[in-house]
Amino acid sequence: MCKTCTPSASISQQSQPTPQQRIERNAKRSKKFSSARAKNLRYYIDVNNYTNAIGEDDSVRPYLESYRKRLITCASNSLYRKVNGGRECSLITGLVCNHRLCTVCNMLRSRKLRKKWGKFLQDDTPDVPVRKTQAHFFGADYGDMKEREIPDSERVFVSGAQLLQMFDLMHLTLTVPHEGGKWNGKEYYAEELLKKFNIMRKAEWWTDNIFGGEYTVETTYSEENGLHIHIHALLFVDKNLRRSRNYLHHMIAARWNALTINADNSESVEITPDGSIKKKHVVLDAERMEGAKKSFAYLLKEYGEDYYNNFLLDLDGRGSTMTGLKNLYYEVPAAEAGNYKNYFTEHGKTFVYCRRPRPGDAPTSILKGVMECLKYHFEPCAMEKDGEIDMPLVAKVLPNIYRQRLYGKFGGFYGVTALNVLEEPLSEKDLLEETADNASEAFDPRTGLEIDKTEYMYCIADASAISYDADKPICYINEAKIKKRISPHDAGSIGHAVKALVYYGYGIET
Repeated sequence: MCKTCTPSASISQQSQPTPQQRIERNAKRSKKFSSARAKNLRYYIDVNNYTNAIGEDDSVRPYLESYRKRLITCASNSLYRKVNGGRECSLITGLVCNHRLCTVCNMLRSRKLRKKWGKFLQDDTPDVPVRKTQAHFFGADYGDMKEREIPDSERVFVSGAQLLQMFDLMHLTLTVPHEGGKWNGKEYYAEELLKKFNIMRKAEWWTDNIFGGEYTVETTYSEENGLHIHIHALLFVDKNLRRSRNYLHHMIAARWNALTINADNSESVEITPDGSIKKKHVVLDAERMEGAKKSFAYLLKEYGEDYYNNFLLDLDGRGSTMTGLKNLYYEVPAAEAGNYKNYFTEHGKTFVYCRRPRPGDAPTSILKGVMECLKYHFEPCAMEKDGEIDMPLVAKVLPNIYRQRLYGKFGGFYGVTALNVLEEPLSEKDLLEETADNASEAFDPRTGLEIDKTEYMYCIADASAISYDADKPICYINEAKIKKRISPHDAGSIGHAVKALVYYGYGIET
């Protein structure tokens, strides 16, 4: 047990939500689910028109046809519990398509990811191995140990809750230069980008400072610069004073700059006077140099003028100089910003600093920051442009993301099975877990009181058939659009109702 860390309340000890809170959460979840379904239906129209307009022999057509089919079917069969004698209902679960660019599925993937991390970082079970030197409470120097498998004599086991107090959390953004829409000759370069990221994580200064983390790949598009593929990562960083954000930022920036040199920009080698060949160095142009001076101005104060100038001159103009590293923040209402010492506003949203928990604190704020960081994961392709689906982007990305890994864990979290998240959001097991979490007990949304089998029925309907009360957390089902009604007495348990949904949607006995 870490002597400087006081565990948070365990999951089992935390207060359970009231029936009214369950109803409100279900209504919120149901509204998001139906909104994502509605967006899929809008996307379907654009994808269908685009597909019909291209040639039969176009190489991207099979991918578009598959995407089109998934969009129209995802969440078209969803299970609700409806109150007898009324239209009020609660979402139980729905059948989804598992497509990488599906709005419904990406929402579920993001939710599943945040749920797993939230549970893990509040758990008191000491099952994560860390080096004694990382725990900062043994007071001994065990040297640099880089092996993934930590020898028994050099490790202790800590919990996810303790990790929040043992490490600082930071959000890393990595990009590459892609003038003309290509990086090193490729238009889609996610696989190559991840290989470079993997190389960087093996550096000694990285393993000395960063315990582990997780990452995702995101893609955007502009007519001017083509595909913009970049990495977002959550880092658990050692709290040693020397290993601050500024130290890490300039080490990451220098290494990433060298790793991402774009040979398309200029010749990558030059011939020296003696006839030998050496790698060519390209100094930053005036505009990028000014940007770099501002980004790394802290080096002047912390390391001196010579170090600062040499660092800037060592940056290669063909490599990336846009590396972002921030301590975690989370969004709050603008009116509350004055209650915090450290906050900023970006894109009309206000964010506050996630203060490092002190011994004895419940890690509420830092957990909010983690959830904020993870919220935007599983958006492998930011598909909208001016509120509409960006079909040129979709057509370029679809063939490339097929079976391409876009999410992963690294370092100390690599073997933590509690954090495993497949990119397929809902298997049958997941459907039953989703049901247990959100709808295992039946409540009347109108009164908040528990109801029995004589007072409700199960209904299968399209998620788009649900409407919402603007003033109350209540969902209403369109009776005319109910596809199938299932009596609780016929279904037996709620698990059997889920199996009936699977049978109805897929025509498969479960």
